[in-house]
Amino acid sequence: KGAKGLPQEAAEMVETVLYMLYDCRFKVGHAVRSIKETISEANSDNRTKSSIIESRMLFGDESLYQSMLNDFYRYCIKGHGVDYLKVRLEDIRLRHIKWSGTPFLQEPHIKEGCGGLRDYHNLIWINYVRRKSTNIKDLVEAKMLSSRAYRQIQNAYEFLLRVRNEMHYIQKRSTDILTLQLQGEVAKNLGYKQRGILRKIESFMRDYYTHSNNLFLQAKEIGDRFYLEQRESEAKKPIIGFLARRKFKVEHFDGFVAKNNRIYPKSSKVFQEDPHRLISIFQHAQVRHLRLSPELSELIKRNWKLIHKSFRYNDANRDTFEAILSRKGDVSTALREMHSSGILGRYLPEFGALTNLVQHEFFHRYSADEHTLRVTEELDKLILETENQKKGLYREIYQEIEDPFVLYLAVLLHDTGRSMNTSKHEDASATLAQNVARRFSLKTKRRQLLLFLVNSHLELWRTANTKNIDDPNTIVKFAQMVGSKRWLNYLMLLTYADSRGTDLKSWTDTKEAPLRFLYLETREYLEDAKAFSKKREEAKDELLQRVIEQLPKSHKSTAMDHFAEMPARYFMRNEASHIARHVRLLVDYFKGWATDDSIPNPILHWREIAEQGCSEFSVIWQDQHKLASCLTGALAAQKVNIISAEFFARGDGVVFDIFRVCSTRFEPITSLNKKKNIEKLLVSGLNDKDFCYDELIKEADKDLLDWHELSNQFPQRVYINNQADENHTLIEIQALDRIGLLHNILSAIAEIELKVTHARITTTRGAAIDTIYVVTSEGGKITNEKILSQLLTSLEKAIEIKDEPQN
Repeated sequence: KGAKGLPQEAAEMVETVLYMLYDCRFKVGHAVRSIKETISEANSDNRTKSSIIESRMLFGDESLYQSMLNDFYRYCIKGHGVDYLKVRLEDIRLRHIKWSGTPFLQEPHIKEGCGGLRDYHNLIWINYVRRKSTNIKDLVEAKMLSSRAYRQIQNAYEFLLRVRNEMHYIQKRSTDILTLQLQGEVAKNLGYKQRGILRKIESFMRDYYTHSNNLFLQAKEIGDRFYLEQRESEAKKPIIGFLARRKFKVEHFDGFVAKNNRIYPKSSKVFQEDPHRLISIFQHAQVRHLRLSPELSELIKRNWKLIHKSFRYNDANRDTFEAILSRKGDVSTALREMHSSGILGRYLPEFGALTNLVQHEFFHRYSADEHTLRVTEELDKLILETENQKKGLYREIYQEIEDPFVLYLAVLLHDTGRSMNTSKHEDASATLAQNVARRFSLKTKRRQLLLFLVNSHLELWRTANTKNIDDPNTIVKFAQMVGSKRWLNYLMLLTYADSRGTDLKSWTDTKEAPLRFLYLETREYLEDAKAFSKKREEAKDELLQRVIEQLPKSHKSTAMDHFAEMPARYFMRNEASHIARHVRLLVDYFKGWATDDSIPNPILHWREIAEQGCSEFSVIWQDQHKLASCLTGALAAQKVNIISAEFFARGDGVVFDIFRVCSTRFEPITSLNKKKNIEKLLVSGLNDKDFCYDELIKEADKDLLDWHELSNQFPQRVYINNQADENHTLIEIQALDRIGLLHNILSAIAEIELKVTHARITTTRGAAIDTIYVVTSEGGKITNEKILSQLLTSLEKAIEIKDEPQN
């Protein structure tokens, strides 16, 4: 962009400099303006204003540059500060919302995310507007920032710059998302010495979270101070001050004063005079719906040393903490405030060990402490979000809970065992919960409930997703494990909140359905065991009638046969309209039998589900052990991602395979050409025993993410379970999702001539979490140790499990 009337000599100089910068391969955004034009542009565009605040003179006329700065301050900042401050604070708020309001993401954005470099930049810009200084250290002299806080900010800034530079060197381009793939490389290049790549990543990311959270909290606190400073300034104006005094009353209580919706300390010795206030202050904030002032937050941090063993065993402190956790729908804000102030982890050291802890699991989006706090938020939302009809069941259960303290305490403790690096964190968590119960002097029944919830917090999810919940025996055994409807309600709430607090985007109707079904069935059994069995048959009869109503009369017998032949779990997972569609497809399939004695080609049906960004792909054919591997091979060869898959075998040998799939851009499959190619490849694989999909899949996968590097950094597992089901061997798999993964798994199973009866295939956040039910060719559980060993070896080879690299 050029200024009007730019002299030829100046234009040539600008051009020469630009070419030089381009030759250096710099990314250049440039403009040439007069001082007057610069002022005008800055007043019309806040991004330009922010850029000029941090401008530096590289070469030229010092007096001219200073003249520009003087005019800039006089015409762009002075008298415009309030508006600019509002814009900046709103920008911070929206940016933080975009990045989930936390620095503790599994893959954080190092520039725009919470606690990222942009938070540091905002400090500079706001400080200049309020103090006419770009040096953050000046805030220390102004008593708006402690020396400790200043060091935290500078250390965070330097750390983030080192990390970002390393990311750019590794990628050889500009990149700001610290992906799972990059974390191991950055940790290694920055010199982390831990043995094994996972421990390197854990140590590096703990440092990252510590620095980014320090910057995040300090930036919020300083922004709050500037906001309050502005409010005080406005209050001094006659009319505005009168209105402000009417709106915001001042309240004095327990050594504190409340004003401007915040709590301030009356004295710097308020906690030394009564250490109990380090807990009670959060109850004051909770019941009055107030925030801690920046001054109070800083004072709390200066008094951490007052929290010691006798403080934790103090009855008054325990009672106040219990009161905080007993306010239904109003707990999470207090706990988050306690955590950000450094109190929660010191008072409850079992939870404190989770601070900034990386979770090496695909489906966890947050650090361990952030995940736990989000679980408490999900519980609170059951009261706060009354208009959400989908939460009706959980809200009803939550309102029946008579001891919210035990529920929220279980949430705080349910993952504490993760800090101990044990294979089953729930066992370690239960041991820690026992210590807390003893310290809090919980009575027997409350202690038993707490330990049950912590030790069994995964049982409802595991049972719903790995066992055959259509089998009444599964429901009975689960009900016997839980013991009572009361305990079941607590467990359901914990499971619901834990799932949503892990990754809200992964909580779908499909994934909720088995949890809800298991809860409702178990509740019915616990309420009336005799009526339990009778109702199941009645519900199936009602569903059949609804299906028949949607079909022509000529399809009635096919529908009745379909209900007689399909397994019970099929009816749990499909509503009447879906089953009616399947019956129509069956009619078409059986027509093929009527015209030819040979097995007809499979029936394929596509249904677009635009609101979920995927398509449903259904296949009907005969029960052949190679069908599933051919299906997955054909999909992979056409670069189609499998989100979920379910296999249903009828008693007469007809199978229904139902897939949820999407493109590599996470969109529904709409290309008719791609659909035809998939059908062609499927038929080729079924009819030609020598047909191989491997080279086609390798070609499809070559341009996608290099998952081989990621597989070295995050745990892939295969577990063969012969105890979970009476009639099947279960294969439980956790692996990095990629094109062709499911094909490799099912091909490995087919090669050993084992039969897949059904499976739950789930993809979430780049990970495949699969449970596959298999039997021998004779239809029984696999008991031969040689075959079990061969199966494990084949599956580990299929998903390419390697020993953890040591450097």
